[in-house]
Amino acid sequence: SQVNDAVNIMEFFTKNIFPELQDFNHTARPMVKATALKFVSTFRNQFTREQLTALMPLLIKHLASPSVVVHTYAAFAIEKILTTKDLATKRTKFGGSDLQPFLEPLFTSLFGIVDN
Repeated sequence: SQVNDAVNIMEFFTKNIFPELQDFNHTARPMVKATALKFVSTFRNQFTREQLTALMPLLIKHLASPSVVVHTYAAFAIEKILTTKDLATKRTKFGGSDLQPFLEPLFTSLFGIVDN
């Protein structure tokens, strides 16, 4: 998919989406948080590997949300990031070595969802 050049996706992300993802008050604005997580999964191809690495801890923390919608969108965004391919190399943009530092909190959060 392509993005319209007239729309600066990363500027919008930085000003509007990123601050929402950094807010871990799970009782405040759950639908806005879900929309921010959906934005990440929709525009995942626009992010660099470094940006995805920086986003991963934020996404994992949203797995702890009591809102089913929020933790579902967080899990969906993580899954989409893990399957996103670099267009130039046709390899996953965020591979196993990138995921390694996040495995413990990721599995802890995922099992926390199952326990609830």
